Amino acid sequence: MYKLLILPLLLFLLIIAQVGSSQGFHQSGRSFRGLAMGNTGISSAHDNDAIFYNPATLPNLQRNFIDFLSVQVSASQSIDKLFDLISGLQLDLGEEDERLLNAEATSGLLGVLAMINFNYQSIDRGFNVSAILAYDLDHIYQIDTNAQQGIAGVFSTRFDQITEVAMSFPFGLGRFVLAGGAKRIVRKQGNYNYSLAESKAGKKPPSIGDFSVEESFAGDLGFLYRQPGNLRFRMGMSVLNVGGLKFKNDPSYDWPQEVNFGMSIGPTLGRWRSIIAFDYRDILRKGGQYYPGQENTSSVERTHAGIELGYFVENKTFALLNLRAGLNQGLPTYGVEMNFLFGRTLVLGYTHHAEYIGFSGSKIAVPSNTVYVSFGH
Repeated sequence: MYKLLILPLLLFLLIIAQVGSSQGFHQSGRSFRGLAMGNTGISSAHDNDAIFYNPATLPNLQRNFIDFLSVQVSASQSIDKLFDLISGLQLDLGEEDERLLNAEATSGLLGVLAMINFNYQSIDRGFNVSAILAYDLDHIYQIDTNAQQGIAGVFSTRFDQITEVAMSFPFGLGRFVLAGGAKRIVRKQGNYNYSLAESKAGKKPPSIGDFSVEESFAGDLGFLYRQPGNLRFRMGMSVLNVGGLKFKNDPSYDWPQEVNFGMSIGPTLGRWRSIIAFDYRDILRKGGQYYPGQENTSSVERTHAGIELGYFVENKTFALLNLRAGLNQGLPTYGVEMNFLFGRTLVLGYTHHAEYIGFSGSKIAVPSNTVYVSFGH
């Protein structure tokens, strides 16, 4: 068995060694399930967004579906300060709120992600074909309350249209899976400053229509090993954005290549099924940068771990209740999800997650809360 495992691993490592790796970044298109589990999914993904982590995990879905609409809305805990600035209202600088004026509390993210998903699985031959059309709007902000400069904000607004298609092929009696995919990104992005004085004077911040349009293409590669048995051991590797997503007019738009490794187990106890996952991202990166001058050499910030407990009523595919928790780059995450009606026709959930992002020449930790709803299947 182990000899069979070595050959595809060596082939996969040879491919990724040729194409290299790059820096950390805030990536569009991620799973609310994965985020609640520490942003894991390289071997453990089994929801509609598996294609974002590793296309070789598509067989984990074990079903055909069309998800007509999946919507995620994310907001940081400091979102009230963003609205205060844009509306021209004074921030509350009372003594009881002094703790809110540090860099972390006045930095944040406001995002909306809407997707349509499709997956087809051939029962006879085992291969999967999956496609996603997603629209992702992210608004990252950092509000400065320095009294000498006045209250102002630094903003980055990005709107992505993501089209992605992937196929996976099992071999070796289904124990091994190789997969490949292609993605197209159409992006509008702008970085700008906006102050409280400008807001009070009636000057509006730039809108998405004011930003230039960029377009890029890249591929994804994936490998998955599945060990038979009740433990359901999985080991996966993926190369996302092979060669990097390059945008012509502005290199700051680029998505770097990311090489990832993950392991997971999924023991079952009665109606409860657990998944314990561990991912290590950018395994070939020696240093990398969030932004110029902000090097990241910490192994902790490339480590992701999480656990999921699912309660099943009718079958082993759809859980009525899912509880999740994890660590994303050393930062805590957790979430809960409820599946209603039949076959995930209606899914409601909540995720709290935190992550480090590069922004305005610095690295900041941003905690966010995400609520989501999904229809279809």
